[in-house]
Amino acid sequence: MPALALSRLDELQPGAAAARDAASAAGLDAVRRVSGGHAVVLHRGSFCVGFAERATTFEGTQARYERLTAALLDAFESVGVDAEQGELDGEWCPGAWSIRSGGVKLAGLAQRAIKGGAWVEAVVELAPDPSARAALAEVYEELGLPLERSTLGSLSEIAGRTVAFDELAQPLLAFFGD
Repeated sequence: MPALALSRLDELQPGAAAARDAASAAGLDAVRRVSGGHAVVLHRGSFCVGFAERATTFEGTQARYERLTAALLDAFESVGVDAEQGELDGEWCPGAWSIRSGGVKLAGLAQRAIKGGAWVEAVVELAPDPSARAALAEVYEELGLPLERSTLGSLSEIAGRTVAFDELAQPLLAFFGD
């Protein structure tokens, strides 16, 4: 079922209740995002990947982001998409560890570390979903966050063909050693 994943930071915003209402009106359940970042709509075209690891301290954030970014860039290349790390002005869930290509954001990375463990994840737009994009724009408006719709895109749109789940999953599994 499609969902709106709100971060703890989003839920503290004055527009959080209105954002949840907008999501509900769009047929999305609102859930808490474990990692940081900002709101993201998870739908049939979303591909989510992440890993957890022991972390005795809060150190290692950079290394975890680097590993997941490298894995995603390799996987994107394997499906014929040349991408790079970097933020786009007005993107959803903005951050330096975003992955972009052709002027659109393809993946957003986020992380949460607590004493004893860490979780890093990425949400990849594998296929477009116009209704999810419309819902995301409304949620961002309610949260008072900027969103430039021209930065919304998917791996399949950039590849110029449908990229199947397994095509992306296999190189990621190989990278992380199954």
